[in-house]
Amino acid sequence: MSHGQSVMPNSSIARVLYFGLQPAVLLAVIGLWLSQPTNPALYVGCILAVQLVLGVLEHLYPARTEWRIKGKQKSLSVVMVLLLFMVSGSVGDFYTQVLSPPLEALRENLGIDIWPHHWPLLAQMFALFFSTNCCGTGCTERSTNFLSSGESLVMAPITPSKNLGR
Repeated sequence: MSHGQSVMPNSSIARVLYFGLQPAVLLAVIGLWLSQPTNPALYVGCILAVQLVLGVLEHLYPARTEWRIKGKQKSLSVVMVLLLFMVSGSVGDFYTQVLSPPLEALRENLGIDIWPHHWPLLAQMFALFFSTNCCGTGCTERSTNFLSSGESLVMAPITPSKNLGR
């Protein structure tokens, strides 16, 4: 197999993983959360379960053979995820207790609260998912084009991406 080639480029398993893994994980996590929204252990369990599932699938079906991760590197990644989880908890508490009240008051005073809070929670989750995937990809694509062209980010014109046909 040549360098950079997929392990199973034409297999049905690879196609199912490519098109179905992200929606399946999203639906599973949302389903678990909706079944037990007040269970704080569910958050940690979901993070660990997703890490485990993705780690096993990455090992069994890597997108490229040179991307196969060794056990020691994967263990370090899991430790880093756990550390970041603990840090995010403290940052989340700080945001909730210190920053959220004044920011909420400012948002109400300026009238810039554009999020559809009246929608059902599941609809809000999908709106967040699709808005970050659609908008975030475009922003990343534009900044990559600017940086690869060698132009200044301030002076570079906004042009359609040349890589849209990938």
